[in-house]
Amino acid sequence: MSLPLPFTSSNEDVTSINEDGLISAISEGSTIISASIGDVIDSIEVVVNPIQQEGSVQTYLYVLNQSDFTGSGYDTSAGSAYIDGLTWDYEAFPFLGQSADGVQIGSNKQPPRDGWTISTTFPGEIIMLNYEITLKTNSPASYKVSMGEYVSEEEIPGNSVTTVYGEEGLDIKTTDSSLTLTNQTKAVYLYSIYLELFVPEGVDLSLTIKEDELTPIQPGEGDVPNVNYELIDKEQYYSSIDFNSDASTLKEELSTLISNMTRISYGDDTYIMIYTDESVEKLGTLYGIYGGDEIAAEADGTWNKEHVWVCSQMKKDGVDPRPSSDDKNHATDLHNLRVACQNSNGQHGNKFYDNTNGDITFFPNIEDDGSAVHEYKGDHRGDLARILFYMAIRYDFLSLTDDIENANDTSMGRLSVLLEWHKLDPADEFETQRNNRIYEFQGNRNPFIDYPGLVDVLY
Repeated sequence: MSLPLPFTSSNEDVTSINEDGLISAISEGSTIISASIGDVIDSIEVVVNPIQQEGSVQTYLYVLNQSDFTGSGYDTSAGSAYIDGLTWDYEAFPFLGQSADGVQIGSNKQPPRDGWTISTTFPGEIIMLNYEITLKTNSPASYKVSMGEYVSEEEIPGNSVTTVYGEEGLDIKTTDSSLTLTNQTKAVYLYSIYLELFVPEGVDLSLTIKEDELTPIQPGEGDVPNVNYELIDKEQYYSSIDFNSDASTLKEELSTLISNMTRISYGDDTYIMIYTDESVEKLGTLYGIYGGDEIAAEADGTWNKEHVWVCSQMKKDGVDPRPSSDDKNHATDLHNLRVACQNSNGQHGNKFYDNTNGDITFFPNIEDDGSAVHEYKGDHRGDLARILFYMAIRYDFLSLTDDIENANDTSMGRLSVLLEWHKLDPADEFETQRNNRIYEFQGNRNPFIDYPGLVDVLY
């Protein structure tokens, strides 16, 4: 007859132990090792930790852009795009577009009913630690994330911005990752894909985040044209102005000075604004008005040229000045144009400015609505006030008024609120930089940024 072994393991899937007491680890977990000699029995807990692999944790952020894919509108095809270390394979789009909320997948006519998939394959087995996917849909939709044997899928309510997160403690060994988006009635907007993964030594993968590669914008490089004027200091620019003159004379002199300018076409404005509206906090991106968005510095249709003094309220002789690409008129003045995401631009519309949002009024500091797509930061009140002050003295047919309820088609306001905003939100580094850069192209400046006290004299 055989005698019982003096050592036992309570979970032989985690450890085994031989008759000499030698413990062998099999898998991660814990077990109780018992020893018996005669009538004496004792035990100890043994924990097997995961084997530490050599390698590195890498992160990846892909903010999607229509230009990354093949085709546009209904004329699309399947393809692949190599971006920052990963190759993304994608199916043909039922419709391909772009908005501030991301790449538009599908439309009301052709929604992605059967699903649209984008996927990537890694050059070896990695460990996915986390992921975040930001998307928006105007009607109920669904997503499906697949990584090896891992699958996560869920329904998404309509009219919402959704950020899909990986579960806490995610630890997935995989060689691939895919995302499928489905909607039965409308489009889905895919904004960004973020991945955090452990890349074992020996797997040839080096990821980059595009934000880390941003470089300052220079005139004459990329799409930005060369400047027309060499920058001079403000004292030299205003050397002909007698700031001790009475208000009427000072206004006339300033109007004459800033009216001496080079007109820019509306089409060229787009490429110049890539330079003039560059963020001072994050070089290489554009600073969007009203929302404070950090926008890709590209002329790719993802942002709007916002007329701060709206076109419907600057109709000279009753003519709407809304410009086409080749036009050069008061609606193409760079001082009045600001980069804005489509959402912010749409919220302003043709409204006047006031401290509350109403049928005809707009408060310019858009508040956080829980969207992960927009920044919703910064104070934009003084910025727009000084733009309107400039427009009113640059173009003698425009005027600022408090009576916005009875305003004509050449008036903007509310003037008393704009005066208050000018003091509450003084000119900052961004406005000064933008004023300097507009001078380099148009040859004129905004006096109310250079000398804020002029507001008290002229208004």
